[in-house]
Amino acid sequence: MFELLRYVKNAANLNKIPFICMKLFAGVLHDGTYSGVERAASLMGASAFIDFSRWYIELGPTGATDRLHSRIKELIVIRSMGAGNRHLRCQHLL
Repeated sequence: MFELLRYVKNAANLNKIPFICMKLFAGVLHDGTYSGVERAASLMGASAFIDFSRWYIELGPTGATDRLHSRIKELIVIRSMGAGNRHLRCQHLL
């Protein structure tokens, strides 16, 4: 994930594309680990970090998918309002 993010943000023809980092593999990150990954994603230019597997466990498949759709729509609205030229600030998305 971070290698792809670094590549996209360093490529002149790609670096303006919003990038959402998402954890899909099973298991929930410890809160401290989650914060570190979220901060790293933000510092590298990601629009958001989403722990989809946590949502899946907490909300079930339909709830997690609905929350993901809602979060993406929020990011689109924020971006269309001009909040941040290069990237949107990562937010804790539990």
